[in-house]
Amino acid sequence: MATRTYMEFQGPLFTLKTPSDWFITASPEIQAMFIEPSHGQRLRANVIITLRPVQPDVTAEVVMKNAQETENAEYPGFTLLAEDDVQAGVGTGKYHMYSWLNPDGNVPVLQTQAFFVINQVLITMTATCDLDVQEDVAPVFNEMFSSFKIG
Repeated sequence: MATRTYMEFQGPLFTLKTPSDWFITASPEIQAMFIEPSHGQRLRANVIITLRPVQPDVTAEVVMKNAQETENAEYPGFTLLAEDDVQAGVGTGKYHMYSWLNPDGNVPVLQTQAFFVINQVLITMTATCDLDVQEDVAPVFNEMFSSFKIG
């Protein structure tokens, strides 16, 4: 297996390492989206980072719980696998990992989300992959999440 190379990505309010061969895009709704190269897979692994303003009383824990309620109601076969605190530079947040079955193509999906609220800005980081290839992309996701810094 070839050694993977990473590059530093500087976004608004955050930095992280991303694989140098992944496609990077952005839009007004998504500050950064990183997508693995196509190898004919049903679902290309990706990481999406969004930023949006929130009210002063909003916390990462409240956002995560609301997300879980929505995912449980809307994602077929939603299964919560883990949740905990997470640290990213100057910010502490919450994360959760879950699986579900995407009816488009009958794809089992694994998602990990991290939520941070810093100065009334919600930063959400969502990693998505086909559950069947999680072992292949886990090292990439781990590198991206562990290198994620706010501030």
